[in-house]
Amino acid sequence: MKPTQGIAAPRNEPLASYLDPNQLNLEARRATQAFQFEGQSPNTRRTYETALLYWGAWYALRYGEPLAVPVPSPVVMQFVLDHLQHSPLSVSSEATPFLPSSHTSQHLLPEPIDQLLIGGGYKAKPGPWSLATVETRLAALSRAHDVLIANDPRRLAPDTNPLRNPAVRQLMSAVRRTYARRPPDQQRARPAAATRSVMEALLATCTDDLIGVRDRALLLFGFASGGRRRSEIVAATLENVRRDGDGFIYELGHSKTNQSGRRSPENFKPIQGEAAAALETWLQELFRSKITQGAIFRRILNGQIREPLKGAAVRDIVRRRAQLTAEPLGKLSAHSLRSGFVTESGRQNIAIGEAMALTGHRSVQTFISYYRTGEAATSAAAHLMESKK
Repeated sequence: MKPTQGIAAPRNEPLASYLDPNQLNLEARRATQAFQFEGQSPNTRRTYETALLYWGAWYALRYGEPLAVPVPSPVVMQFVLDHLQHSPLSVSSEATPFLPSSHTSQHLLPEPIDQLLIGGGYKAKPGPWSLATVETRLAALSRAHDVLIANDPRRLAPDTNPLRNPAVRQLMSAVRRTYARRPPDQQRARPAAATRSVMEALLATCTDDLIGVRDRALLLFGFASGGRRRSEIVAATLENVRRDGDGFIYELGHSKTNQSGRRSPENFKPIQGEAAAALETWLQELFRSKITQGAIFRRILNGQIREPLKGAAVRDIVRRRAQLTAEPLGKLSAHSLRSGFVTESGRQNIAIGEAMALTGHRSVQTFISYYRTGEAATSAAAHLMESKK
């Protein structure tokens, strides 16, 4: 490094304007927060904001004062016990407002507070939550602490995050084991995978009108291009889909596993066969409506193609098509397209690497849980009692 003897401070610049090399100033901290805010998924940001609003309302009603950080670990444990069901002990060593019973389960949130939270729009319905909902609320609180710790390490030490407290960790470990042992009807229903037979049933409900043409193209695009997430489906534009022989190539940009939007060969997803034909038909409708740029999948109102669809619309389309089928298909969601693609890949013995190249999964563990579900249906070991021919 060159010496700085020849560098002089500007004559009219006060020394107070120099930065402290040991810490970011207020303006820099705000810029950092701005990048973190803008770089976060809108769905994640909205979920966390809703969760923190709920934390504030619940705490005020439970403790009679505004929520402040760091949140004590007993408060987090009380939150868990207020919102998850437990089976009361047959013999209680302490006084309890609940009657012990092996046939009932309880949560500790008082009914008047439950009703106030519902009345304020913080809670949708009375009673306990699912384990997944509680874990999302805890993740939001943990994230809030981590951000505050990073921005003001002198005031908050890393161990002030209550989700790292041993007692909280032990409680959540016990909760997860408990919920895992409960009967399926007491657990959160997992959306069904839209395998080939399910997709065929959904597509059979798509007529030749404008909505039917769009829905058919959307369902096949989401499934056949590798099980796209709903955010990826609505982000597809005429600019990042190009023709390739008899089909198309879709360039996937920003996604859950590519937060930086880095361009690479693995971002190119093929759309072939029936999916390509359905997309071609829908594109012709867009061109007839003078739409030559922007989002591919759009809202239809009064027979007119309008603004781009939002992510929730993909879920609604899947559910609406499921309701129109002749036979029950189970609970479906937008994610059913993704899990269905992986499950069907397992059923048809598609190589794991080939299937993962299309889905974009980074975690083999996550991918394999769905893949093996489909693989199990064709396992030769399931037919050991059948006579050989």
